[in-house]
Amino acid sequence: VATHQRLAEAGFPVGDVATMSRYADHGASKGNASFTFFRLTENILNNAYYGAVQHLNRELMYQPTRYIHSNGVSRINSITVFENDPQKAAKIAEESQKVVDCTGDATPSGGVPAVYIMDTAQALETYGVVIPEDTKNVVGVCFHTEDLNLVNSRLDGFATRICGNSIVVDMMEEMNVYLVFTEE
Repeated sequence: VATHQRLAEAGFPVGDVATMSRYADHGASKGNASFTFFRLTENILNNAYYGAVQHLNRELMYQPTRYIHSNGVSRINSITVFENDPQKAAKIAEESQKVVDCTGDATPSGGVPAVYIMDTAQALETYGVVIPEDTKNVVGVCFHTEDLNLVNSRLDGFATRICGNSIVVDMMEEMNVYLVFTEE
């Protein structure tokens, strides 16, 4: 509710605060997980939205470390969106930072903790990915893994490359997306 108020006061169009629940089973902790949430009603990013969720019973909150996939991936670290126009990129970054500033001291959990903005030249230089001129529906997704070798063993059939301490899966032609797996 406090984040909703701060965003509204900062001039962001916010939707209503709603309350929902769902059944959660986290081993020893089971029950009805309740949460409040809302989202901005206008996009800062194409095809994405900013929102906030407050879990009302922490013991039933999503626990990312309990859900490590068989390929070793446990969470999304960040997404990257593309904008070649420096003024538009600066506006997206500025608006995104304003949203972050309005969240107060709440720490992201279960959502995407970082959004990066790149131009097509940076994507080529950083990951060797060729982004089309029309970047409207292009995204890069960076995943966290404890074991890059395990991830690599599951990528047979995909075009991959090593960039620093990351594996990049380039699916631009098929899906307008690339994936980055980073071991930390």
